[in-house]
Amino acid sequence: MDIMDLYPERISPEPNSGCWLWTGSTKGDKRMYGRIYRKGQDRYAHHFSYECSHGKIPTGMVVMHKCDVKGCVNPSHLELGTPQKNAKDAIDRGLNNTPGRPPKASPAQIAKIKHHSKTKQPRGFWLSLAKEMNLSPLIVYDVHLGRSWKRV
Repeated sequence: MDIMDLYPERISPEPNSGCWLWTGSTKGDKRMYGRIYRKGQDRYAHHFSYECSHGKIPTGMVVMHKCDVKGCVNPSHLELGTPQKNAKDAIDRGLNNTPGRPPKASPAQIAKIKHHSKTKQPRGFWLSLAKEMNLSPLIVYDVHLGRSWKRV
């Protein structure tokens, strides 16, 4: 059994990337990782997803996103690694304030995303908009869901 079987209402499959985007709580997580409360524990949704499909996370290991989308809970996009490997991968892929990192969204981009959020969009629209704007798909998706940039 995987996380999709348990929480289908909290997951939005993105057909172009194969990501399963967590639409449930991020519960104040500044990095916008999904959070899940189950059996008395508050956990990261991607950790829970990994454990449902692959088993317990060994001590000293972290769950890494092969797709670089923090909100993805697709178990086939998750792998184990050391904290050092995770940090190195983030730097190598431009995910940590390094040259080549996708820029943060401008107010004009946020306004455009919110404008498109007023009407239903076809499958794959948000990913293509992210590519068009040179933004992380998670930024676009979080704005669309109202999880970030609420005041713009």
